[in-house]
Amino acid sequence: MKILKIISVIFFSFCLFGFNNKKKTVGIKQEIPVDFYFAIRDGANDVYNSQYNSFYRNYIEEEKTIKVELTKEEKEKIYLYIKKVNFFEMP
Repeated sequence: MKILKIISVIFFSFCLFGFNNKKKTVGIKQEIPVDFYFAIRDGANDVYNSQYNSFYRNYIEEEKTIKVELTKEEKEKIYLYIKKVNFFEMP
């Protein structure tokens, strides 16, 4: 019975302290560079260009353009994801 109590206390301690491991990150926020722009192409007819805040779609007879401006938060998410996957380090 004494061994069961010891094992229970050890298990409870692990549950209480061991499984509550949240990553602690430094609160330094990276600023987006002033010249950070990107373009996304689907390979066929659609293109988004963040420099001009425009979405282009090619049709058979013409091209349509729509103004789509991303918010600062959306641009930050995209920039942080690009940095996270080391996109600029790829060959």
